Amino acid sequence: MKIHTRIDKELVSQAKAQDTVALGRIYDLFVERIYRFVYVRVGRREDAEDVTEQVFVKVLKNIGSYEERGLPFEAWLFRIVRNLVTDYYRGRRRTFVPLDEAIHVVDPKPKPEEAVSVKLQYEEVLQQIRKLPERYQEIIELKFIEELTNDEISQILKKPVDQIRVLQSRALAKLKTYL
Repeated sequence: MKIHTRIDKELVSQAKAQDTVALGRIYDLFVERIYRFVYVRVGRREDAEDVTEQVFVKVLKNIGSYEERGLPFEAWLFRIVRNLVTDYYRGRRRTFVPLDEAIHVVDPKPKPEEAVSVKLQYEEVLQQIRKLPERYQEIIELKFIEELTNDEISQILKKPVDQIRVLQSRALAKLKTYL
C-alpha cells in the first residue's frame, strides 16, 4: 500500500497565503496517513483523533513560516506529527493498539480469506516489533508502514541518511532474531 503524496510548490504557496481551498487539499491529501501513523503510535482512536487534529491546527498556524529548503513539504509535516506524538507520550503510558483494530487501520477491506492469514502474520510481527527499542520501532514504522524513503526519514528524524540505514539494518536484524 504505497501512498506517497507529493504536493507541488504552488499548492504550498497558496496554503502559505492562507488559501482555504489549498489548506483543505493538503488536509485531504494527508489526514488518513497522519491518522494511521498516530494511531499506531498511541493506540487509542480518541487520542489519535486528538493528536491528528492538533497536527492540522499546528500546520494552519505555522504554514506561513514553512520555507522550501530542498526538503519535501511532507518531511516538514511529519516532523510536526512526530513532535506531537512525542508530546503525547510525555506524562502518559503507552497504550498498544488492539490487533483486531490495527488490521483495520492498515488494510480496511481485505478479502475474507486473506484477512485471517494477514491477521495472524500481522499479529506476530506487531508483537515482535513491540519488543524492539522505541527508536527501532519508529524506523520500522516510517520505512515499512509509511513507506518513506531513507532520505525522507532522515529529514523527519534529523539524522544523517547513513545513520538511518544503520538503524534500519539493526532494527531488522533484531526483529529477525525475534521472528
